[in-house]
Amino acid sequence: MRANIECDVRHVGGTAIPGMCSKPIVDVLVTVDSEDMEIAPHALAREFCCLGECGRPGRYFFSDGDTEDDAVYIHLTTAANQVARDQLEFKDILLACPDVREEYAALKQRLAEQYPYSRATYRLLKGEFIEKCLEEGYDVQGD
Repeated sequence: MRANIECDVRHVGGTAIPGMCSKPIVDVLVTVDSEDMEIAPHALAREFCCLGECGRPGRYFFSDGDTEDDAVYIHLTTAANQVARDQLEFKDILLACPDVREEYAALKQRLAEQYPYSRATYRLLKGEFIEKCLEEGYDVQGD
């Protein structure tokens, strides 16, 4: 097994957007070459809790603990995986479109107040907004 795996690491999620309200959770997207997807999850699992694909084929989800207080979530996949492309595209939309950013922030606040004990409902409704934004195809220049 190779000791070093080349990867691209990107800060994604709410904490990656300046001024965005967010939980104290840092989402990190780690992409590797497809030939490294067999060994990369094992390497990360030495330091983080692997929760599997969580319904997103080809994307492994890791957490640094079992609480949402000051957590780090790692999304491991390839750059070609739809999860990676969607996360980066949505980040670009939020950075480029103040109206969408404000609408998303208001939605997150409202959902946090309405569903303080239902993380699943919060994620589902937030996800519907994200999907709508991705479908609308905003013209943004990403990094």
